[in-house]
Amino acid sequence: MTPALRSAALVLLALLPLDQAAAQSPAEFGACRPVAAASTTDAVIRSQYVTMSDGTRIAVDVHLPRDLAPGTRLPVIAQFTPYWRRSVGGGSNPLQLRWVRNGYAVVVADVRGTGASFGTWAMPWSPREVRDLGEIVAWIATAPWSNGRIGTIGGSYLGNTAQLAAVSGHSALRAVVPQFFDWDAYAEVVRFGGLPNTLYVKIWGEFMRQLNSNTSPSVAGGPSALARPGVAPVDGDSGVALLEAAVREHAKAAPFSATLERVEFRDDRMAGWDGLAMDDFLTFRVAGGLTRTKVPIFGWVGWQDGATPIGAISRYNTLKNVPQKLVIGPWNHGAFHHTSPYRPDDTPAEPSPQDQALEVLCWYEPFLKGNAAPARPEREVIYFTLGEERWHRTTVWPPAGTRMQRWFLAADGALSPRRDKAGAGTDRYQVDFSAATGRTSRWYSGLNAGDVVYPDRRQEDGKLLVYQSAPLAEDLVITGEPVITLSIRSTHPDGAVIAYLEDVDPSGHVRYLTEGALRILNRAEAKAPYAYSAPYHSHRRGAARPLAQDETALLRFGLVTTSVRLERGHRIRIALAGADADVYARLPADGTPTLTVDRAGRSFIDLPVAARRP
Repeated sequence: MTPALRSAALVLLALLPLDQAAAQSPAEFGACRPVAAASTTDAVIRSQYVTMSDGTRIAVDVHLPRDLAPGTRLPVIAQFTPYWRRSVGGGSNPLQLRWVRNGYAVVVADVRGTGASFGTWAMPWSPREVRDLGEIVAWIATAPWSNGRIGTIGGSYLGNTAQLAAVSGHSALRAVVPQFFDWDAYAEVVRFGGLPNTLYVKIWGEFMRQLNSNTSPSVAGGPSALARPGVAPVDGDSGVALLEAAVREHAKAAPFSATLERVEFRDDRMAGWDGLAMDDFLTFRVAGGLTRTKVPIFGWVGWQDGATPIGAISRYNTLKNVPQKLVIGPWNHGAFHHTSPYRPDDTPAEPSPQDQALEVLCWYEPFLKGNAAPARPEREVIYFTLGEERWHRTTVWPPAGTRMQRWFLAADGALSPRRDKAGAGTDRYQVDFSAATGRTSRWYSGLNAGDVVYPDRRQEDGKLLVYQSAPLAEDLVITGEPVITLSIRSTHPDGAVIAYLEDVDPSGHVRYLTEGALRILNRAEAKAPYAYSAPYHSHRRGAARPLAQDETALLRFGLVTTSVRLERGHRIRIALAGADADVYARLPADGTPTLTVDRAGRSFIDLPVAARRP
C-alpha cells in the first residue's frame, strides 16, 4: 500500500531493462564493488503450492538457472507480493533474470488471499500473513536448491513484507532490502495529519479488488503498466482449476476500500478486519521483533515519495541496535524519476535504476554468498540535498551540527527571524476548497509511480495565506523535519490545516519543497510509540477534541522530512491552506471555515538548519 501501500512501483521496477551491463554507481555511494561476472544463462521457473501451518496453500514461483548442475545450492532472493507473482504466459522479468545470472535463486510468492494463493485478503500485513512469511522462509531454507542464506527485497507493499519477514527470527534470513516502504501507514498514507486520503482509498482499494478477482486492473489514476491477462496458475494439469478455487476464496474477504472508508481513527476496530484496528497491522508494531532479530537492513526511499521519508528516519532511529544503511534520494515512488524541483521535469533517476540494482547486489554478497565482510559502517544514512544537488553521508539523524532556526509569522505577510514585540496581531483566512496540488504530486506517485512535478506555485498560492521572508543574505541548508506552530481559532469545530514550505527565487518562481498537515480535531499531542522528532499526535478516538467557539488552539506539527539548499537571494515562503482538493476529503464536510492566525510571536516555523559545509 504504501502502507505503505504503494502499488505500482515494485511491478514497474521489475520491468526495468536491467539485463545489460550496469555502470558503477556514483562515487558518493562508494560501497558498491564489482560483483562476480554475470552469466548468460536463461532462467527456468518452477511453480508450486507451499502449505502453511493452517492448511492454506500459497502459490510460489522459483526462478533457477536453466543450466544449474544437480546438487548445486544457491543463495536466495525472496519476494512476497499481492500484485501477482507472475502473469499468464510470463517468464522471469529482467530484474529477476539479472539476479539469477548473478548466482541467486529467486522465490516470489503471492501473499495469502491474492494471486493464485488460497485464503482471503481483507487488509495488508495481517498477523496471519506475517506468520506466512516466516513459514515460507523456513521452507526456502531447506529446499534442495537453497544454500540456507536468504535475502528479502521489495518496493512499496513488498518493502513492508521484506522487513516483516525478519520478525520470524529464522536464522536463514540474513539481509532485507525494503524500498519505498511505510513504517506507520495510517499517519503516512491513509490519514496524513489525520486528513482522509480519499485518493488512496479509492484508487488503491479498487486496484486490489480487481487483482484479487483475477481481473486485469484498470483504475483511473492507478498503475498504467499492469495490463495483464491474469495471474499465472501453478504448474500441473490441475493448476487452472486450483486457481479458480483460490479466486472463489478471495471473494469471501470483506472489500478493503469499503472497510477503510469507515476508518476515522487509528484505533477504530472494524468488523471487516475481524475486529482489528488499523493500528494492529502497521509495520512499526514489529519494531521489537526487528530489534530482537537484528537482521541487517538496506532501506531506500525518495524525498518526494509521499511521507515515506518520515517513516524511514523513524525506523532508522528506532532500531538503534540493528545494522542499517538508508538511502534517501531525489526520487519519486520507485526511484524512476529524478524529482528535484531544481531539475527539469522528466529528468532520469540518479543513480540509474541499473546502478541502484547493482548497489543492492553488492550489498547482498557478504550476507548471502559469504565471500566478503559486510561494508562498514554498519549504520549510515546516505542522502541527497536538493538545490545543492549533492549526496552526503551521516551516521546520525539529523546530521551532527543541525540546529533549529525559528522564523515568525509576522505582519503584512512577512516571515521574520525576529519576534515582533509590538503586540498582538491576527490574520484571517477563509478556506478555499478549490486549492490543490495537482495530479502529479508526491501523493499520486505512490499510486502510479509517476514523476513528481509541482508547477510554479504562484497562482495556487493566491488561494492561500502566505508568509514570505526577505531575500536570504546567505545560503540556507535545511536538513531534517521542519516543525510549525500555529496559534489559531476557527469558526468551525473541525477542519484541516496544511502548511507548505516553498522557495521563491529572485524571478518570483515558487518551488514546492515539502508540506505538513494536521486535522484540528487531532491536535492533542502524545508520546510517540517510535522515534519521532516532531510533535506526535495519536489519532485515537479518545484523544479527539472539537474546537470550541472562540477557543484559541495551539497546533504543532511536522512537515515531511527533507534536505534542501535555498540559495542566497532566495526567499522562504510558508503557505497555509485548509484543503487539497486533489488528495483529501473536505474537512469539515459542511460549511466554509474562517481561520484566524494569531501572530504576536505565537505562530512560527522551526527549520532544521544544517551545519555549514566546507
